[in-house]
Amino acid sequence: MPKPEERDVLPEHTSAEIAAIRAGIEADAEHIRKCGFPHPIIKATWPDRDFVIDGRKRMELCKDLGIPWDRNLEVYANLSEAECWAMRVALNTNRRSTPPTKKQRQEHVAIFLKAGHSVRAVEKLTGVAKSTVADIKARLSESGQLPKIEATMGTDGVRRKVGNRPTVAMMRDNAKVGAFRRAMNTLGPDAPSGPRSPILLERMASQKKRAGKVDCSALKRTGVSPCWSYTA
Repeated sequence: MPKPEERDVLPEHTSAEIAAIRAGIEADAEHIRKCGFPHPIIKATWPDRDFVIDGRKRMELCKDLGIPWDRNLEVYANLSEAECWAMRVALNTNRRSTPPTKKQRQEHVAIFLKAGHSVRAVEKLTGVAKSTVADIKARLSESGQLPKIEATMGTDGVRRKVGNRPTVAMMRDNAKVGAFRRAMNTLGPDAPSGPRSPILLERMASQKKRAGKVDCSALKRTGVSPCWSYTA
């Protein structure tokens, strides 16, 4: 699968849409400067790069207007590129006034299948007929483009036979993404899944460096719950 930076499968923003987004940012500039967007900009981070899943145009316009864009970030680690693109398509397709082309819809089908969604779920997500989804899945399997799936996402949003979920943390400064990435690289397979405190993850990484392992029971005794996400 190509790196996310190399392509986009969403309809382009119209000039009217861009103007509306810009006007909204200008009208709410003071709040955005202090607290960020009500709907956070969502990023995925890998050892060699970051990728904006949702909020790319808001980020670009904020840079043009000289407004900080990173006061409210939702950052994912351990997210595959297929899952990253599935999130991007799911969050953005219906926001565009221009509907996706037939080719783009077929690309969406492939993206959701590679991310582990079931045929029925992909039909519901894309509006593409179930028989067509099944045909695309068969072609992907035959050509070796469909990775081994250990679980599928159903129409109810439940993932059966799930492995590890990605780790996600909320933060108020893009500069802190680097520390989050380094902590995740140190933790490796010991990284907890789901929403986590960035502070907790850094503490766990430091503990692993010192002791060679992570004692989660000791961390729980500090009073820092690993079951919620915190804003750093």
